[in-house]
Amino acid sequence: MSHHPSYYQGSGGMRAALIAAIIDAARPIYKKLLDEARRALNDGHNEMAVVLSQTAAELCTEATISTLLRRRDIEALADPLLDLFSATDICNDRLRKIYETLANDKIEKAKFWLNLRTHHKRRNLIVHRGEKCSPEDARGSVEAVEQFIQHAELILKNQRDYEAMATKKDSSP
Repeated sequence: MSHHPSYYQGSGGMRAALIAAIIDAARPIYKKLLDEARRALNDGHNEMAVVLSQTAAELCTEATISTLLRRRDIEALADPLLDLFSATDICNDRLRKIYETLANDKIEKAKFWLNLRTHHKRRNLIVHRGEKCSPEDARGSVEAVEQFIQHAELILKNQRDYEAMATKKDSSP
């Protein structure tokens, strides 16, 4: 059996590309979208960077709430609950309250919250009114969403660590 010549090209060949694709497949889609938002920002596509950032935030919100529900053994509620909202936007007051209850996290007190709200308003002006934004504003949007994603992932990690510690404590003699 003969392989394509790129198969034999060490780190730059097909195997490397396949391995990279497999590794990348494990990354959440919201992180990939945030990467695309950064690329758009670097390429001067400010409005696209803002819109992609918002999509990343919404997918992160959905994934976070789904994970929180799964950890409470009520994952079956995820779809019906999230279907109540036209978008899974953490800046939506009703959805934020659900998140805060499930996560035991007062996200409105987070340092990035006001920047995330500003980003949300900026995104709506771009999408619904066709407004433009500066590179600085687009950068602010990307950074605010990045901070939100880091925060949500940290909340999930801390809860998982706490649950593991509690389970370990319960199983000790």
